[in-house]
Amino acid sequence: MTDKIKHLDYIQQTITRMATVSFQIKAWNIGLVTAVLAFAAGDKNPDFLWAALLPAVMLWFLDYFYLRKEYLFRALYNAVRAVDSTVEDFSMDTNPYKNLPDSKLWKVLFSETLLSFHGTVLAVVVLAMCLLYFMPCTSV
Repeated sequence: MTDKIKHLDYIQQTITRMATVSFQIKAWNIGLVTAVLAFAAGDKNPDFLWAALLPAVMLWFLDYFYLRKEYLFRALYNAVRAVDSTVEDFSMDTNPYKNLPDSKLWKVLFSETLLSFHGTVLAVVVLAMCLLYFMPCTSV
């Protein structure tokens, strides 16, 4: 029983690390997009905003990667905590859970958490592009 508790603790620590990395990715996304938006607005040049789209999309996919890994480790956690668990002691192999419906690419990529955050960031960039492209800039 002590080995099982220790195993669950190892898995939980891994899940916590995945969640921390996901949070850091979101912070980087906000920071990069804010910096590019400020730079583009300062120069009144909407072409700089194209530079905000690439990291925003790439960080969305990176966040997807870590969220999917987190889902897989949660499935492993649930398998280990089961009374009749057949998981080898201290195994961190998540391969048996890769085909679960909750870990599919589109399901995770467009999950509520990722879509609400990264979709909003992309919408702000697109809105800023529209404003800078189509609104006339008046010089003071």
